[in-house]
Amino acid sequence: GAAFAAEGGLHLISRVSQIDRPVLLDDAHGTVAFYGIPYLEPEITRADLGVPEARSHAEILGAAMNRVRADARARGVRAVVLAHAFVVGAEASGSERSISVGGVETVPASAFDGVDYVALGHLHSPQTVAEHVRYSGSPLPYSFGERTHRKAVWLVELDAAGRAGVERVDLPVVRGLSRL
Repeated sequence: GAAFAAEGGLHLISRVSQIDRPVLLDDAHGTVAFYGIPYLEPEITRADLGVPEARSHAEILGAAMNRVRADARARGVRAVVLAHAFVVGAEASGSERSISVGGVETVPASAFDGVDYVALGHLHSPQTVAEHVRYSGSPLPYSFGERTHRKAVWLVELDAAGRAGVERVDLPVVRGLSRL
């Protein structure tokens, strides 16, 4: 259904072959390339990424980001990465399931160097890993361990040079959770 969804403006990036094929959007300052990096299991994706010796998530994500950076440089555009990863320095809430299968599951924030902004998914709590690397978290609590979370999103502003500002916008509590 990815082609159908794209016609409505929803782009689903679910294959390794799509990592360096961004969704291009224009604003007053030019083009912004949005690169989607789905969860990349090392054993399944290392051959497709051309790193058959890679065993860790850091090695796999490094290979994926090399593709992204090369494409963004060739296009001469500002780049935003949307990735499913567990980055060192971030804190899990306990309700996320492990994304490790036979390897080290974390990646360093430096793996994302060279792009203007990185919007991460996997962890349910909004947090800043680095100024340009952040998790919005989930829009709703998915377990009672998240009952004290203040759900939020990040409003990111890009100017001609890249990231100009990031503002946290708290989401309304639709249904609160309580422990009795």
